[in-house]
Amino acid sequence: MFFYLALTIFYYYQIVQPLGWGAGRMVTTLILLALSIHRLGLLILYYDLKIQVFSDRFLYTNQGETHIFLWDNITKILVFNYKIIGHININYIRVKIQDDTKNTIILTRTLRNVEKFEETVQEEIAKRKFPQIINALEKGMLYKNAGFVISQNKLKYNNKSIPWEQVGKMKIWQAYLRIWRRGKTLPSIDANIWKISILHLFIAVLEFMRNKQQDISPSIN
Repeated sequence: MFFYLALTIFYYYQIVQPLGWGAGRMVTTLILLALSIHRLGLLILYYDLKIQVFSDRFLYTNQGETHIFLWDNITKILVFNYKIIGHININYIRVKIQDDTKNTIILTRTLRNVEKFEETVQEEIAKRKFPQIINALEKGMLYKNAGFVISQNKLKYNNKSIPWEQVGKMKIWQAYLRIWRRGKTLPSIDANIWKISILHLFIAVLEFMRNKQQDISPSIN
């Protein structure tokens, strides 16, 4: 909050006053004020936010209430983040975590080191669920996630289908997961990663199934 408030004051006195009000400068000032107010509201709402991490769970405490999330019971992690670089640098992140009882929390930068915690949760879930999913795929079952359908023989996304032996490089670019068919210049699949639940687990399954068919090393970056 104080950062945005100080930035608003600096912007007003150093840029707006000397140059006068213009449409662009007015919009920028309003955005900075809105960010300051929004940040203040979050600080009030999450003033006592605390997270404790254990080997089999984490505890989420806020406003005097504590929620327990067992690693084995978490079913959804959705991460929404974006960066704006310009006159105003904004780095926003929103992490939604849900378990099998629909117990849900949403984390933003009100939690210090939210990115580090999100990485921890992703890794804990991936190492537990990865063997289960691979075992299910080998038995002929399907793994579905955000429009993707993964089977033992192919990767399908919406109306596009690629056999594993034809799946080429895979790359995360900005907010998209791009997947190429081998020998093609343009990606065959462009999927928004904000919609993919437990992204680390999903990518690990993708790489394993492709590499199993082609005996190659991982290429997602």
